[in-house]
Amino acid sequence: MKPKISVVMPVYNASKYLHEAIQSILNQTFSDFELLILNDNSTDDSLEIIQDFIKNDNRIILKNKDQNIGPALLRNEGFESSKGEFIALMDADDIAHPKRFEKQIAVFNNNSEIGVCGTWYTMFGENIVEYEFKQNEFHEAIKVKLLYESCIGNPTAMIRKSVLHNQKYNPEMVPIEDYDLWTRLINITKFYNIQESLLRYRWHETNITKSKEENSKKMHQIVFTNQLKEFGIDLNTPNLNLILDTIFYRKRYSSKDIFTILENKKFLIHQNRIIKKYDFDLFEKQLNLTAIRTFSKCKDFNLKLFLYFYKNEKNNFNKIKLTLKIKIFLKSLFRFSKN
Repeated sequence: MKPKISVVMPVYNASKYLHEAIQSILNQTFSDFELLILNDNSTDDSLEIIQDFIKNDNRIILKNKDQNIGPALLRNEGFESSKGEFIALMDADDIAHPKRFEKQIAVFNNNSEIGVCGTWYTMFGENIVEYEFKQNEFHEAIKVKLLYESCIGNPTAMIRKSVLHNQKYNPEMVPIEDYDLWTRLINITKFYNIQESLLRYRWHETNITKSKEENSKKMHQIVFTNQLKEFGIDLNTPNLNLILDTIFYRKRYSSKDIFTILENKKFLIHQNRIIKKYDFDLFEKQLNLTAIRTFSKCKDFNLKLFLYFYKNEKNNFNKIKLTLKIKIFLKSLFRFSKN
C-alpha cells in the first residue's frame, strides 16, 4: 500500500545532528509516510546512524550514493522515487514539530486547490538568539513577496506531488534552488503557509560560506529578473536594477534615480493591470511601501524631488511621519539655498 507522504531528506556528513532530525520525523503524530534518506557519500558516521534506525523502522528507505552530487539533485531523485501523494521536505540538521505532518495534511484535505504548504519556523543554534520566522499566509500575498524573496521555508514545505509535473530543483541555482522552484510552482498551483512554527531550523557555521553568499547574490538576480519577463521588460536594459529596486528597497539612491524609480512604479502597476498576474491592491501596496522608503532614504534631497513626491505621490507622502517630513524638507531647503 502506498504511503500518504514521502519524506525526502538529503544527508551529507550530518552525524552531529542526524539522530535528532530522523527521530523528529519518526515521532510524527501522522505516521503514514515513507522516509527517503539520500546519503550523499558521507564520510562521517551518518551511514551508521541511518542503518541503526532502519533496523527498527521499516518506513525508512536508504539511497546511498557512491559520489557526492549535492542536495538539489538528491531532492530531485527523491521526487522521482517518491510513492506518496505528498512530498515533505526535511533537512538532516533540523527538528520537525510532532504535529507538522498532521497539520499540513489537514490543510491539503480541506483545500484541494493548494499544492504547496509551508509553515513558520524557528531559527536556533549555538551563539544565536532563537528567532521565529513568520511568513505570509495566503497565496496572493506569497506570490507578491516571491518577487523579491523566498517566503516558503524549504525544510517546512510539503508539496502535492501531482502539481510538480516536470518541475524540479535546478542545481545551477544553488544555494537558492528552492526559491527558484517556488517562483515556478507559484504559476501552477496555490500556496499556503500555516501560521505556526512547526520546524526548528538549526543555524550553524557551515550554513553559509562566503563563496555561497556571493553565488547567492548572483542567483537572486537571475530569479528576480526571470519574474520581470511577463511585464514586458527588456532584461538587457542598463537600468534593470532600478526596476528591481522599484519592487523592493535594497539601497540608497540619488534623487535622479528616484525619479526613475517612481516612473517605474507607474509602469509596473499599469502592466500588472494588463497581465493580471498579481493582486492589484497587494502589488500596489508593496510598490508604495518601497517608494516611501526609497524617497525617505534619498542620498541628496532637493526641493524638486520633495515637491514632485508631494504632488504626485500624495497618498504616500501623507503616510510619512510629520517629523520625518520636516527633516526631509529642511534638508531639501538647505541644498536649495546652497545652490
